[in-house]
Amino acid sequence: MVDEGALCLLSDANHTRAHFVPDMEAQQVRADQPLVIQVAGTECLSASCDVDRKASCEARLEGATIVVSSRLEWKSGDMSVCTSDCGSLAATCATPPLPAGTYTVQFGSMPDRSIVIPSTLTPACTGLRN
Repeated sequence: MVDEGALCLLSDANHTRAHFVPDMEAQQVRADQPLVIQVAGTECLSASCDVDRKASCEARLEGATIVVSSRLEWKSGDMSVCTSDCGSLAATCATPPLPAGTYTVQFGSMPDRSIVIPSTLTPACTGLRN
């Protein structure tokens, strides 16, 4: 998956506990801090069959636009012997520290999202499947 998946925008203080859940709490983002970005695949992956998982993410600043790119890869084995667990694959990256201002976040085919720093981002995640 290239530039696809669900997208969460997180404060730096919360990036280690981002688990891509639909009820991710609102995020307080501050000026002069990095914005942590997590991209998660929306596919259900089996621990026993979906192997060789690789995830990467990049967030680059182009003026007032944050351009996010990602790649999530895995290989699927023999589906007849897979366990029924459902895991996901996620990549995390961060912007450089962002001064106060209004930014546009661009990611794949998702609609652009406008954010203001400092502020509270609600919802923190978009593109999640129910």
